[in-house]
Amino acid sequence: MFGAIRERAPVLRLGDEQLAEFRRIRAQQPGYQGIVEVEAEDGRVLILTLWDTAEQAQAAGQAIEAAGRRLGGSQWSGPPPVIGQGQVIYNDLAKS
Repeated sequence: MFGAIRERAPVLRLGDEQLAEFRRIRAQQPGYQGIVEVEAEDGRVLILTLWDTAEQAQAAGQAIEAAGRRLGGSQWSGPPPVIGQGQVIYNDLAKS
């Protein structure tokens, strides 16, 4: 399993329908295992996305970015920067 950690400022606010569509597109990507978003006390959002492989994470990037551009319009400035990524060495998150 592969994980990528991103950080974004809470600037982009999609409507409920756009957010649901973005999440649906992301979840349909091959290898997608899930996401955890944490709102830090200072307002930043830390995002952990899990994939089966690094290659699948990279391949999904184009579809996810295209969805962000389409749904976010002028608010979309690109994907949040990756602050760390690599092989998951331990995971005890339960699937719901």
